[in-house]
Amino acid sequence: MRAASWNRPILQLLRNMLTYTCITVAFYLIIVHLPLCRIQKKETETYDYQVITKIGNMKLSDNLEQLDMLCPMMISPAFNKLFANAFSKMTRKSLMTLDLSDIDSCLTFKQINGDQPKVSKEELEFPLAFSFTVHKEFIQFARLFRAVFRHHNAYCIHVDAKSNISFYTQMTSLATCFGLNVHVIPRERSIPVIWGDLGTLEAWILCADYLLNQRSRIPWQYLLNGSGQEFPLRTNWELVRALKTMNRSNVVESNYPNTGINRAPKQSASFNVSFIIIFEHRVTVHGVPLPVTFLIRPILHNLYFVSSFILSPRKFTWFKGSFYTALRWNMVKFIRTNKYAEEITTLLRTEGHMKKAQDELFFITLNSNPQFRAPGGCPEVHPPNDSDPKSLFIARYAEWEPRPCVSGLQQREVCIIGVEHIPVITKRPEFFVNKFLDTFQPLAYDCLEWWLFQKINQEQISGHITSSFDVSVYANLYCTKTHL
Repeated sequence: MRAASWNRPILQLLRNMLTYTCITVAFYLIIVHLPLCRIQKKETETYDYQVITKIGNMKLSDNLEQLDMLCPMMISPAFNKLFANAFSKMTRKSLMTLDLSDIDSCLTFKQINGDQPKVSKEELEFPLAFSFTVHKEFIQFARLFRAVFRHHNAYCIHVDAKSNISFYTQMTSLATCFGLNVHVIPRERSIPVIWGDLGTLEAWILCADYLLNQRSRIPWQYLLNGSGQEFPLRTNWELVRALKTMNRSNVVESNYPNTGINRAPKQSASFNVSFIIIFEHRVTVHGVPLPVTFLIRPILHNLYFVSSFILSPRKFTWFKGSFYTALRWNMVKFIRTNKYAEEITTLLRTEGHMKKAQDELFFITLNSNPQFRAPGGCPEVHPPNDSDPKSLFIARYAEWEPRPCVSGLQQREVCIIGVEHIPVITKRPEFFVNKFLDTFQPLAYDCLEWWLFQKINQEQISGHITSSFDVSVYANLYCTKTHL
């Protein structure tokens, strides 16, 4: 009797466990497994879904689940690994048509989660400026633009002069739709941008000049530049918080000196720059004569650091780094008005027609040579290193050769983002991710958009940035602490 009495709770526990297991398995089969089994097709087959403009996302066919079901599974590393093959084969049934010259279409398209995004006080007090250079895929860019647009920011769009007139007209319709804070460079001033030449920099200069002239109307604090083939990883509020945390430093990639020497113009600069060399001595106030030129910084009651310095002529060094940046407004002004910056621009233009990707020399050279005294510049060299988070290039996430490309598709040595990237990039701290092709594994783009819009929606409901956003990443960057 005692044995039977003792076994009774165990049997009851086993029955409960079996019941819960059956319920869990049934839930998985009905909610997760069966919908995805329907899209497990042969290697050569795909499954279609339809994009709709009303909510700016997509609606799956009747025998598939909605984005609210599918995208969380794609973001989950475990489910992504299990169903990546199925996700990668999903293609858009047809591209949506988007006519932003129509008032109703415009008002509907601008909405995120059924409404136009509200802006926090912190965002209003720290407006941003964006410049984009685009040449194709209007709908893809329009979705990117919707994600970064806020009514108090400033925007400039340069349309490649080689693009057809209908694409340019679509861009002007987009600008009219979103508002007076969006400017499209007039077609007669547009630059033909050819990969590898200086056209990207010339296009940036056109937008920079326009945006500088707009600062009296929109006092933007940073200028971020981009292309039409990327997507933001940060909400506007997160961008503002990150840039404020970075202590007014520029976001420019770091690299070793002379990395740009092979791309540098053959013509030399006409100037040497006076370079400040500082000597610091820890001394007591009494008994030690001070230098003729000095700076005194109190350390303790009667201890000081005495910094003497001399001026020494030094040639600048060419560096090579990413063209994508986030620059303080006075750094942008420096680039357009400083005599050294102007001459470096002129030097690059002497070979601007050559496909040497000299645009990748411009920002980093001005930012990394301390003798230029560029506002927000970073005189210390710390090339990005995966094992050193303080060296992270925060402006962009991209996978360059020789890194493995999990999507299997590369373009000009850059891995094209696919569905298997999504669990990784949704955990990354960078501002944007590059790059997407509209017809390649489009569910990756659509679910990244869904994920960003979910964060925006949480901000709207809660009134604060999501708790997963970690500002310490930006506070601990080398340039945050050592910039000019």
